[in-house]
Amino acid sequence: MSGLESLSREDLLTLIAMQQRTIEELKARVAELERRLGRNSGNSSMPVCHEREGGARM
Repeated sequence: MSGLESLSREDLLTLIAMQQRTIEELKARVAELERRLGRNSGNSSMPVCHEREGGARM
């Protein structure tokens, strides 16, 4: 985190706001990926041939 000491308060607040937006975007992406991982032929339109042993998607 070197260099942060030299930033103005306004620049630090801008950086924090940008990081908050990034965190929210990443949280949404993780949620979507977790939702996709939960799919299998029993709860989606995915054919059985696309499943690996244990029901996980290929």
